[in-house]
This record gives sequence, structure tokens and C-alpha cells, in this order.
Amino acid sequence: MCSHLIMFTVALANIPRGCVAPLVDALYQGYNGTVLAYGQVLVFIANGSEEMETISIIDVLRRAKAEVIDASVEDAKETIGSRKVKIVADMLLNEASKLSYDLIALPGGIPGAKKFTSSETLVEMLKKQKFSKKSCGAICASPALVLEPHGLLEYGLFSGG
Repeated sequence: MCSHLIMFTVALANIPRGCVAPLVDALYQGYNGTVLAYGQVLVFIANGSEEMETISIIDVLRRAKAEVIDASVEDAKETIGSRKVKIVADMLLNEASKLSYDLIALPGGIPGAKKFTSSETLVEMLKKQKFSKKSCGAICASPALVLEPHGLLEYGLFSGG
């Protein structure tokens, strides 16, 4: 049950003063609180990615005011999900690999996860993310098929379900 809700739309640089300070004040008054703040987020998609997992990641983070970019690991921006739903990416993997991200997210879907794990560029981006101590999230098949084979689960920077 939510007894108190504080909604903020501020720049990341202003989170400590603009968001966290009022939240801490509310905690002293007996309220529970959580801060979720991500700046630049990359969500990978491939043919065979699970549509609900892909769209849910993008939708929830955009509603939380994160800047979300989705990138196709295919040769084209248009992908076909595991249930034959077309999803058009913002950009291709090669373009996405030139940028930096606060969070990289991988949806599930076995065919899509297999495509992710076979992409050297994607795997190198995940390793760079780990060594930069930045976040990565993975759902369903992606932790087992993408993260684990490349030794990316052991440091606790990744989550999956």
C-alpha cells in the first residue's frame, strides 16, 4: 500500500537535492521510499525477442523519465518478435555501440537471446558495462543464454528472472 507518493521530474544532476533530500525527510516521518533514476538506457532487440518483455522494459523506464534507446542486433531496424509482432528499433547495434549507457537491458525470448550471445559487439558492450560498474538487466532466457556463458553473472551487477 502506498501511503505517500513523491513524484519528481528533475535532471540527474539535481537528484540528490531535488529528490533524495525530500525522500529522506519523508523517511524520518515514517514513510517508505525508493529512488529509481537512470539516465541513458539501451534495450537490445533481435528477431525472436519476447515482445512483452521488450516493450515492458521500454515502457516502464520511459514512464520513469529515463532516456531509452532500443537497438537492433539484426541487419535492419525492423525485428520480428517471438510471437511475430514487428518492433522497429531506434538504431542498429553498430551505432548504439558508439554511445555510453547507465543501464543496458536484455529482454528474453530464446531465439533473441541466442542472437544476443552470438554478437561479439553486444558482449563487449556488456563487459565494458561491468568493468565500468554500470548496471545491466536481463529477463527470462537472457541471463542464462547471454550473461552466464560470458562470465557476467558472478559480480552481482546483473539481474534476471
